[in-house]
Amino acid sequence: MEVVQSPGDLEEALERLSACDVILMDTAGRNYQQYSYITQLESLLSGQEMAITLMLSLTHRYADMKLIADNFHSLGVSEVMMTKMDETTVRGPIFNFMEDYHLPITILTTGQNVPDDLVKTTPDLLLNLLREER
Repeated sequence: MEVVQSPGDLEEALERLSACDVILMDTAGRNYQQYSYITQLESLLSGQEMAITLMLSLTHRYADMKLIADNFHSLGVSEVMMTKMDETTVRGPIFNFMEDYHLPITILTTGQNVPDDLVKTTPDLLLNLLREER
């Protein structure tokens, strides 16, 4: 775990974590509706070559998921991880989001035991979820 508060901190943290395949950045406690927060993230991430994965909770209302995605669009999000699948029976937002944003949903979380409850999506998994929704 690294605490990052400036672009220099981020560069140093990425160097220390360079042996890792995946690095997750938690922005807990930030209000995604505040434009100043988004610009701070843009500044922090500028100049870094990395794939940006947006994490969305399936327990959010779909309108809120869309607002979050719209606000983070400027960061260059390339894929989405959806969390808390174990806390809802609703699966439609997964498919609505892929259709509305043309972004792949690459990971679903099915519990709180990380990394065991991180499920990589496959066409078969998505098809099974679609069948469940009926």
